[in-house]
Amino acid sequence: MSARLKHGEPLPTLNPRDAKSIRLWLPESVPKSAVMQDLDDAVAAAFARAVEWLEADGVVIKRAPLDALQGCIDLFSTRAVAVFEAWQAHRVRLETRGDEYDPFVRRRMSAGKNIDAEMRAQSYREKLALTAAVNRAIDEAGVDGLIYPSVQCIPPPIADATDDGETDPAKIAAINFRCLRNAATVNYFDGCAVSLPCHAFGDAPVGLMVSAVHGNDAELYEV
Repeated sequence: MSARLKHGEPLPTLNPRDAKSIRLWLPESVPKSAVMQDLDDAVAAAFARAVEWLEADGVVIKRAPLDALQGCIDLFSTRAVAVFEAWQAHRVRLETRGDEYDPFVRRRMSAGKNIDAEMRAQSYREKLALTAAVNRAIDEAGVDGLIYPSVQCIPPPIADATDDGETDPAKIAAINFRCLRNAATVNYFDGCAVSLPCHAFGDAPVGLMVSAVHGNDAELYEV
């Protein structure tokens, strides 16, 4: 596990890896893994081009499904651990100064009050199981990390979140989930990740996310 730096300590020395020594796992197969589904055309094109460049430079890309990623998405979308934790951290302010919060954020946090201790414990148990499954799969595959698009869409227009000029909570919720879906998987297998821009100059931003298991931050930066 990477050690926590103390105040005043120099940053660790990182030695960039040679491309030909790197093995990365792209969860793309038939059927495609959830993180590779429903991509905007611009995202799919930019990501595919980046993968081609990596392979041309000698990076080994393993293409195979990783079923645990779907479990991470399911847990995030229906039994999010963060909702309960956010409610616990903000409950006093939400109850006394809730009108000062963004309405959408306030609604999401307030949903945590409906989560009881057993529901919370079950979510934590599921998260631990997903973390173990992903860690085991990465170890058995002998790869340095996972790669897939950081976000499945390019930034959506404001009009997509409105109805007759007024913000629509249902549309905002759908956009919010779509923008968070892929990146949230790393939270739910307790990993670390870096997002690298892979779009062409002048195009809408697209990120290529490289993720690894908990504590491998320095190794991930070297990759």
